[in-house]
Amino acid sequence: MAWFKKARKPLATSAAAQPSRVLQACELQVLLMAGDPMRAIDYCQRILRLNPRDNHIHMIYTLLAYACVAARRYADGLAWASRALNDAPRNNAAYINLIACLVGTGKIEKARAMYQSASERLAPAFARIMAGRNSYSREGDREQSRVFMRVAAGLDPPSAADAVR
Repeated sequence: MAWFKKARKPLATSAAAQPSRVLQACELQVLLMAGDPMRAIDYCQRILRLNPRDNHIHMIYTLLAYACVAARRYADGLAWASRALNDAPRNNAAYINLIACLVGTGKIEKARAMYQSASERLAPAFARIMAGRNSYSREGDREQSRVFMRVAAGLDPPSAADAVR
C-alpha cells in the first residue's frame, strides 16, 4: 500500500499539469451545455496554447467552432471549423459548424453548396437540427441552429437568418 501512495502523488501532479483530452473535452461540453460559450472559447484557447500539436486537436477546433456559433462569433467559428476540416475532412460536427458559420456571416450560396454536398452523409444530423433537437443548451441557440440549417437547405429565405443572428 505504501508504494501506491508514493506512485499516486506524481500521477496526480502529472494529471493536473497535463489533463487528458477526455477531461478537457468533458469540461468543454459542460461549459457549452451550461450555456457559457465565452468561457468555453477561453478554455479552448488555453488548451491550444498548452498542447498545439496534439494528434486529436481537430476535436478542440470543432468545439471551438461550436462555441463561436453559440457566441455569435461566426467569422472566428468559420476559421476554427475550417481548421478542423483541414485536419479531419470527415468530421461531421465541424462540417455542420462550418455551414452555420457561413450562414451567420451571410455567405448563403457557399452554405447551400456545402449543405448539398453533405446532405446524403449528414441527413440524420440535418434532420435532428431542423427538428430543433441539437446539443445547444439555450433555446435561442437551438432555434438559431435550426434556422441556419433551413436557410442552407434552401427551405427558408436568407432573410430568416437575420432574425436569429
